[in-house]
Amino acid sequence: MSDLTIGQHMLSAMLPPDAYRPGQVIDKKSISQIFGDLAANHADDYKEISHQAMLFGRDSAKMSGGGAFSIRHMATPKRAQARRDVIRQTISDILLTTPEADRDQAIIDVLAKAQSTDKDETVAEAEEEGNPFATMLKGAGRGNPASIARLISSDLMYADASGRPIAIPVLNSYSRGLTPSEYAASTFGVRKGLVDAKVGVGTGGYAAKLLLAAAHRMVVTDNDAPPELEMLSAGRGLPVDVTDTDNIGALLAADTGPYPRNTTITPKILAHLQKLKHDEILVRSPLTSVDPAGGVYARDVGFREQNRLPAIGESVGVTAAGAISEPVTQSLLSSKHKGGLAEAQSDELTGFALIDRLINTPKEFREAGTHTEVDGKVESIKPAEQGGSYVTVAGQQYYASPNAKVTVNLGDDVEAGDMLTGGTPNPRMVIRHKGLGEGGRQLVKSLHKAIGKDAHRRNIELIVRGLVDRVRVTEEFDDYAPEDVVPYSEVMSRWQPREGSSVDGLHRIRGKYLEQPVLHYSVGTRITPSVTKMLQKHNVQQITTHNSPPPFEPETVRATDVLRTDQDWMTRQVGTGLQRGLLESAHRGRISDEDSTSFVPARAHAVNFGSVGKVQLSPPKPSSLPNLGYQ
Repeated sequence: MSDLTIGQHMLSAMLPPDAYRPGQVIDKKSISQIFGDLAANHADDYKEISHQAMLFGRDSAKMSGGGAFSIRHMATPKRAQARRDVIRQTISDILLTTPEADRDQAIIDVLAKAQSTDKDETVAEAEEEGNPFATMLKGAGRGNPASIARLISSDLMYADASGRPIAIPVLNSYSRGLTPSEYAASTFGVRKGLVDAKVGVGTGGYAAKLLLAAAHRMVVTDNDAPPELEMLSAGRGLPVDVTDTDNIGALLAADTGPYPRNTTITPKILAHLQKLKHDEILVRSPLTSVDPAGGVYARDVGFREQNRLPAIGESVGVTAAGAISEPVTQSLLSSKHKGGLAEAQSDELTGFALIDRLINTPKEFREAGTHTEVDGKVESIKPAEQGGSYVTVAGQQYYASPNAKVTVNLGDDVEAGDMLTGGTPNPRMVIRHKGLGEGGRQLVKSLHKAIGKDAHRRNIELIVRGLVDRVRVTEEFDDYAPEDVVPYSEVMSRWQPREGSSVDGLHRIRGKYLEQPVLHYSVGTRITPSVTKMLQKHNVQQITTHNSPPPFEPETVRATDVLRTDQDWMTRQVGTGLQRGLLESAHRGRISDEDSTSFVPARAHAVNFGSVGKVQLSPPKPSSLPNLGYQ
């Protein structure tokens, strides 16, 4: 203990023994880990301890007397200055030897190459020189590398209002002062940032509305599936990476190592499963919930911010939509912090544009990667005259754009829905060929990547559950007519294995169709080698299949159309396409149920809305009734 600093002594006395190890280095990563463990294992004390830590940090900053920084710390690190001298000489050579028509691009290439590594190198060099700005970034996690590089080094290159790089080298730091030409180059991006900040608020509100529309029925209807639905819920679980810390709080969907099903995952359990060499585990998830009312079960949602399972009647979808819309809005406002800094150019969609494409998937998603629509071998890969490549699978030719890197090789076996190139998977293609379950799983991954690490995966699962809960009826059965678009959860509540279905081992099911859901796969999923491999990986020995597809097929519904395709006529009135939705409701004889998982009918009726009492959530009514009763 004698080797500890005063700060480490204070933290050791302040934090529980299992949250902080005396002598542990305190930096941005360790702070996040310490307080994450504190929230998970000491929820009752978290508020008080975090408040005391805040006071400790504030008082420490005051006692430093403000003398931690001086003007010498704003000087450019020696190696960073040497790199700028090399850039000056290189650009001078370009101006003397390169034809005028090619000069701008040559300068941009030099600056872009230097910019790709300069920021991190500058911060590392500043840290080596004992610069307190770099120390603060590493230790307290305050600021970011770009801001420090801008202050003590330079930005190297700015972009115009359209994001195109400007061929004016920026080799002076903000502390030293920009030249007139450098300052003029910076003004384009700064003005764009101000405009984006104003427009982004409205766009963020639109995004929040879409997310809420998708998840508004995600209400907890029970603690777990009732006995009559045990057959549907047995064997269900979402395969996830065991290293994903977003698993903390979720419940295991199957016996894993020494831990039985329904064990709540803690940081210690997750670390233990990694030590046991598990690379993937099954967790309970809203994506695998089988509630017929379109809601979710508490155990499928798992432990959340209040360190408990959600209560019956809790609108976890509304909470999730709000939590996700925050980082989406912040990303829209982030350009004002970039100060016009040029970034690597890419034709691949990012940010809100990508998020909007994923939840409002267009019929022609041109920016997405290329998928195969048939099973077979990759027979040829050849250049296209217009640029890009042609990839042939089982006689079917697909075009990959010049910006899409082909990721398959000659002779590879691929399945319908698989990606042939890099890029973003097209949710419509994945759902069509691989089913709602696998489509939802891949959509969660794509949305998580698009939104960023600030979004919690289990919140995204609630959103995606609302987006992938539709099927289109292809043959008349039960109360459904062809071309009806109905909730998959409702269909499953009535579904019984058809005549001719069989329970088979995995060696006899290839090419058949799933008749009972298993893992995250939905009914109607075609059994392919990849499905069989996943089943084997998670110790599934046999499943129920049928030789023919079911009388419905997965339907990709845009977030803007989730409410328009709702089964409740009144809920449709807060969505889009009001006239079409109301006329279709009258034609089908749809009713409105204020005891359903949608808050709209109860709010419209305004009787006992929000009152304390026993929550009763009735199962959905048949989609087609012989009257127009307004209940």
